[in-house]
This record gives sequence, structure tokens and C-alpha cells, in this order.
Amino acid sequence: CIWILTMKRIKYSNGSEVQERTVDKNIAGLNTRLHLRQQPSRSRLQNYPEQNIGFDPGHTSVEATGSKKIGSNTRVTGSIYRDTRGGKNVGASVEQQLPGKTSITVGKNKQGTNVRLGKGPFSIVFTDPKIGKNYYGIRFDKQF
Repeated sequence: CIWILTMKRIKYSNGSEVQERTVDKNIAGLNTRLHLRQQPSRSRLQNYPEQNIGFDPGHTSVEATGSKKIGSNTRVTGSIYRDTRGGKNVGASVEQQLPGKTSITVGKNKQGTNVRLGKGPFSIVFTDPKIGKNYYGIRFDKQF
């Protein structure tokens, strides 16, 4: 059982900052992650004097994620998100590894359903939102 804790502070050019804490733990093959993101309280009057809206209480969000590998080619993931402004979400996804480093992922949350077929950094994505029109696209994801 290994706990991995990472903490970082992000400072933006407009003077605001965000604190993040992430805890990763593997429990009997179940990968878990708890992610806390906190934007400290500050006076909005100081930053936006023309709006005169007073004090902003800040913003905190928490996301808990768990994933489990089933067999040699399938991974099931579930997540829960909450924040102090009333935002909340629950989601689940299933990813299947196919031959030739190809994978297909089907996910569902309260906003809708999405399907992703990917190979390497390229993927085709189809999204069916509960509100609005369906959309699809091609993505290229590469870390620098």
C-alpha cells in the first residue's frame, strides 16, 4: 500500500493563485485518486473596483476517482465531483484495449455520453449531450 501525495501552488499573471493537493493510492489493484483544488478567498473589490461586488468567498472542488483493471484488456473507472458553488457530477467509463495499440472508451455522466476510438495520439470522439446537439471530432494529444 503506497500513498503518493503531491502538492502544488499555481500563481497566475492576474495575481490570483490556486492550491492543489492530490493523493494517489493503490489498494489491491484498485487505483484511487483524491484531488482537492482550492482558490483562496480574496476581495473582488480589490481586483475589480469598477464592479463593487464586495467579497468573493473563494472556490474549492474535490474529485475522487477509482479505476480497476478487469482481465488483461479492460479498465472500469468511476468518479465523483463536488464543489462549493453547487457543482456536482458522477461519471463512469469503460475502456477496452484492442489489437494494434488501439482502444475504445465509452463514458457516461450527467452531461451525456461520449465514445472515443483512439490509436496513439490520434482519436475520433463522438459526444451525445443531454442538452444540445451531438458533435464529433478528431483529436491529437501529445505531451511536450
